[in-house]
Amino acid sequence: MVKYCFELQLEGEERSESFDYVLELTAYQEDNIDTVFSADVKAAMLQNLQAQSSCKISSTKLGQMIGVWKDDIREGYRSTTMTLALTSLIGDQLTNLNDSGNQEKLSPLLPDLSSIEPMHGALPELIFQ
Repeated sequence: MVKYCFELQLEGEERSESFDYVLELTAYQEDNIDTVFSADVKAAMLQNLQAQSSCKISSTKLGQMIGVWKDDIREGYRSTTMTLALTSLIGDQLTNLNDSGNQEKLSPLLPDLSSIEPMHGALPELIFQ
């Protein structure tokens, strides 16, 4: 079994962090690479890279990554690096946020003024001194 590594790098990132996904392939799978990328392998790759990078990977971007990786495997490369501009998962979740909030009208709190009386008339004493 031979290990093949796909390395995802984020475009515009200052830190040189990369996110890897590794497949171990037999000689038959290397020769018939189209049979390797089933729906389960694609889903596992998507979940793994999204969890590592905290970025949203669309099905189009995933298709691009797998297409480049397949071509590299056919050429005999064991490592494939791809740089993509991806949006943050948190940012994507915030744009999909739909919160109606509490729509109840508040009832006003009226103070009890019955026990309040003016002292020494209506105006304070300091004015007359």
